[in-house]
Order: sequence, then structure tokens, then C-alpha cells
Amino acid sequence: MISGFKRRAAAVSALLLLVATASGCRVNSVVTIDAGSGGQGRVGVTLTMDQAAVQAIGGRTALTAQLSDADLLAAGWSVTGPTTAPGSTVVITASHPYTTVTEASQLVADLAGSGPASSRPFRVALVHRSDFWHVYTDLSGSADLTCGLGCFGDSGLESSLGSSTGIDPAPLVAQADQTPAQIFGFALDARLPGSIQHSNASSDEGGLLRWTPQIGHDVVISATTEDWNWGDLAPIIAGIGLIVVAFLVAALVLWRSKRRKRKGRDDAAKSGRPSSKRGAHAKRRRGVIKSVTAPS
Repeated sequence: MISGFKRRAAAVSALLLLVATASGCRVNSVVTIDAGSGGQGRVGVTLTMDQAAVQAIGGRTALTAQLSDADLLAAGWSVTGPTTAPGSTVVITASHPYTTVTEASQLVADLAGSGPASSRPFRVALVHRSDFWHVYTDLSGSADLTCGLGCFGDSGLESSLGSSTGIDPAPLVAQADQTPAQIFGFALDARLPGSIQHSNASSDEGGLLRWTPQIGHDVVISATTEDWNWGDLAPIIAGIGLIVVAFLVAALVLWRSKRRKRKGRDDAAKSGRPSSKRGAHAKRRRGVIKSVTAPS
């Protein structure tokens, strides 16, 4: 299933290099990891091209034709686009759910290149660990683009055409009068459960961690978040809640009982009838008076 996406990734890599034939082009790629607290989540990639880049490959019609999503859909990916975005840009997105952290790491690795996993540009490991009180999520690895545009190539293209991308990027970049880093922008975004305890991300606005590797450089990725371990704490919290409720109910019953007795005495006083307790005291007083005043 994933092999289909590898072939499609290689095709996208060759397509992106064609963009370099036009001066002033800009292509941004954002890899996203949206991790849930239960080990489930979603991996995605968003490709944004400016108008010059779209025109360089023949317009949106040509782009749509070259980005057939059959392989992606067969591999379980959801694809949106090409769609027009603000600034006359064109956006293509693809995302894939995962059910284990191991699957998440594999999906990220498969987003570019098709060689050994250890040589692919995006190499990250997502790990969940916990103690009694907390659950920790660790994201570690690297975004290594020291191999340049060849990071996004395919071994089959290299053996058949002499280049891992199907074409030699050097003359294209020279014609565009831009460096690859000026044309292609990359980012790795991660949203991890809980609060951020440690991160070396370029930014973390609103809890979204972002690393911005550049072609020719290797960026280390490291982040840890902390959340409550609700799986272990929920039964304890529920037990404490039951005790508190039982205490409140008992206190309410006692308060209502005392209130009824006090209300009975107040009602008796208003009606002029002695309450049973006051009546007993009155009888004892009358008995004492009689015994004192009785003739000897």
C-alpha cells in the first residue's frame, strides 16, 4: 500500500524540480503530525505553490493531470486539491490516519524518498510513556536535507535516467537564477497532547510546534509534552467523587432533620401550644409547686 505513495512522492519530486525553470517561483511543503493522547492521530503534507510555480508547469490543468491521486487513495491517503488559496497560490494536501506511534513514524518517512528509512530526509520517532500521574509524548529525530533535492528522489529513476529525480536539477536552478533554498521551503509541524515541557522547535505558537529545515542543512527535532494520566486517575477520581457525594447526602439529610424539629418547635410556640418537651417541663414545675404549697 505504501509503495504506491512512494512512487507518487517521486513523481511529485520531479514535478517540483520543473518549477525551478521559472524565476521567482516559490514552493512550500509542510509535513504535519497531529498526535492524539491514545497513540492515534494523523500525518499530513501540504504543498503550496505560488502563481509563478503553477504557470511554470503549465497551469492548474497540467498540475491536476500530473498529480493523479490513484496511488495515494489506494494507500489510504485522503487528497484535497489543487485548490486556490489566498495570494493566488495553489494548495494540495494529503493526509493519512495512524493507530500506532510506529505507524506514524513510517508514514512520515515515506513522505519523501524511497531508499532505506535511515537515509530519508524526515526521520522521526513518536513515543508515549507514562507514570502514575502523567503521560508523556516524545518526538525526536531529524530533518536532514544535506542531500539537497536528491533527498526527494527515487532509486529507480536514478538507475534508469541517471538522476534520482529524473532530471539534473543543476541547470534548472541556474536558469532560474535562484538557489534551491530560495525556491523550496520546508517545515515540520507537530501538535502533541498536553502541555509543552521541552522543545527545540523554531516556534510553538498555540501549542503548534514548528521546525523549518532548509536545503543543505540538518535540523535536530526534539520535543516532550506532558498530560494527565486519565486512564489511571479516572477510577480514583470516580471513587473520591462517590465519597464526596455520599458525605453531602448525609449532611443534607441531617440538616433537613434538624430543620424539621426546629420548625415544629417554632410552630408550636406560635400557636400557643407547648411543645412536648416544654409541656414536660411545665408538668414538673407544677408538681414541685404543689408539693411546696401543700399543708403539712
